[in-house]
Amino acid sequence: MYYYTKFKPLPLQELKIYKGKEKGTITYIEPAYYDSETSNDTDFDLGIEFVYDTWVYLWAFGIGNRVYYGRTIAQFAELLQNVIKAYELRNDRIMIIYVHNLPYDASYIWHILFELDPDLTCLALSPNKPFVIQMHNVGIEFRCSYRLANRSLDKWCKDLGVKQAKKTGMINYKERHTPTERLQTEQFVYMNYDIVSLRECFKKECEVTGYNFSNIPLTSTGYVRRVFKKAYNKQFKKYINLFQRTKPNADQYKRLCEASAGGMSEVGRHVIGRTINGKIRHRDFDSHYPTQMECELFPMQPITIFDSENGINAKRPVLKSKIDWYLSHNYWLIMDINIKELQIKKGVTAPFLMKSKLTPESKATDILHVNGKVVKISGGCARVTITSDDYLIYREQYDFKMSVIACDAYNLEPLPDYVRDTVLYYYKGKNELKEKHKATGAEEDRINLMLQKNRLNGIFGCCYSHIVRNDIQPKQDYTWSVEHKDIQEGIDTYYNTRGNCLAFQWGVRVCSAARKELHEAIAHKIGYQNFLYCDTDSAFYIETETNRIALLKWNDELQQKSKENGHFIEYDGKRKYFNYFDDEKEDIVSFRALHSKCYGFITSDDKLTITVAGVPRETNGIKREDELQSLDNLKDGFVFRDNGGTRAVYFCHPVRDYMGIETAGGCVIMDTHKELSDCVCNEQEYIEWEIE
Repeated sequence: MYYYTKFKPLPLQELKIYKGKEKGTITYIEPAYYDSETSNDTDFDLGIEFVYDTWVYLWAFGIGNRVYYGRTIAQFAELLQNVIKAYELRNDRIMIIYVHNLPYDASYIWHILFELDPDLTCLALSPNKPFVIQMHNVGIEFRCSYRLANRSLDKWCKDLGVKQAKKTGMINYKERHTPTERLQTEQFVYMNYDIVSLRECFKKECEVTGYNFSNIPLTSTGYVRRVFKKAYNKQFKKYINLFQRTKPNADQYKRLCEASAGGMSEVGRHVIGRTINGKIRHRDFDSHYPTQMECELFPMQPITIFDSENGINAKRPVLKSKIDWYLSHNYWLIMDINIKELQIKKGVTAPFLMKSKLTPESKATDILHVNGKVVKISGGCARVTITSDDYLIYREQYDFKMSVIACDAYNLEPLPDYVRDTVLYYYKGKNELKEKHKATGAEEDRINLMLQKNRLNGIFGCCYSHIVRNDIQPKQDYTWSVEHKDIQEGIDTYYNTRGNCLAFQWGVRVCSAARKELHEAIAHKIGYQNFLYCDTDSAFYIETETNRIALLKWNDELQQKSKENGHFIEYDGKRKYFNYFDDEKEDIVSFRALHSKCYGFITSDDKLTITVAGVPRETNGIKREDELQSLDNLKDGFVFRDNGGTRAVYFCHPVRDYMGIETAGGCVIMDTHKELSDCVCNEQEYIEWEIE
């Protein structure tokens, strides 16, 4: 069956239109929605997948209350041409087309998009991963709604409570179909709900956020970024000089990038691959990253105090003996250092130095490591760029010799009010809505709470975004170009653009301060000998009377410090202080971990919970816990087959005929198997060290 719905434009009066008030501004036509279903020819040979080709066999396009269907890309090209003509689209009259996984769907249609507009441009974070495709010569802009929602369409529907939700599980993605075969009714029903549910989610998003399709952000963090900018512009005269002083030069910015790292994630090296039984607790910090932004001091003006390679000796020479002076005088440091003769101290079960953080200039030899964490360097010098927060952890955990290659010093101050006020706004909103939803159970409160949590989590992402990005664009020869921007030029552009108000070093500091605080909890409150696993803001450990009392006392101290410094929110007659290492109140009796992002535990009611990176919670109704069956099966060699996850493989080639099907590349989502591996360690003896 060759099914194609001819385009019949809705009258303009049935569509919403937003016109710019000023001359030369863009007019936006009510957005449309696109989705496609694809198939491929794949062979398996000794477990290796080979893809001969891939194609679209069904697509759907929704606008207003209508949904159009087609079977070939050529038909979609025809529809786009009709849309452009019917609504007189041009560079100042734009229709946005939302696609919930734009990189995937766009991979099949690049050739027709270039035919429509050879000058199209993209916003992309990497090749094959556009989140905006701008075809303004013909008045069309594709946007990725996944970037706006930051969740799958199925979850977006559930979170927003839309009535016409996605029909997950209705069709079998593994079945092979062609554009010319007769399809079952459910195929079209499924596609219809994909379009309708996406439309309903977008409308609901606009309703609850107060935006419309002419001004809604491109991404989920865009909401928070606008709040920052609005707050900054209100206090522009007060803070413009402060913000401008945070500007790094190119060398300082590169060192910031090299020193940046995510959350601390580690398995106690004395318990790797062992099932630990006993009284086990799980704690995590409440809103850990927002807490750092509210409570900690942050780096402002950078000064290069030593750079031997470039002959810079600006303020006073900094040698190893001088670092403590800067630390004691309210400076935060970025240090490029050489370390040698490094040896982990006895009793340290959570080594901090990541082998992957050694820079390309490193000349270390005889490196011993466990799960990628260095425990000993016997030969040569290891070069690493770190924050002073990380340096303090190194100093506690290792014996080593070091020399300073370069060092930047930043004075420390509280974040400006426009940042802290934004943190307080979202943190207070989250807690208010949490209490309100607990009391009312109302769907509206649940939705608003979910959105508020998302915005609160997005605050850190805004601060941790690189201010210099490469320009990544698709080419008509089916490849991608990557233009590396001049770093200093990129920094200048960022700081000269009105509305930019977040310094990159603030995001780097959030992470390093959080790592330092988690290390404090592990090393000085929990105790290395009791430590099992940590990840970003949480830790699992064996509870003893000693660490139970120590943690209670520490929480009291953290709360008292927040009280003294005014770090709290008030709502409904209550006062809540920042910074609390909260007990998750899970009665855990058994715990087992292999490496970072791979652990599991059993609670007293015999419930098994596991977390394994790359292994979905559930696939086709089979939970990952059911597939694992037993905690003891979390071991080297176990293979997740039902929940093995997927990987995306992109194919780019000119238009060609494949078995009577016109193809032009695309993306194949391949099922994978996830085989667990035990610790990555080149010296077993270092796992079996006696712990004091």
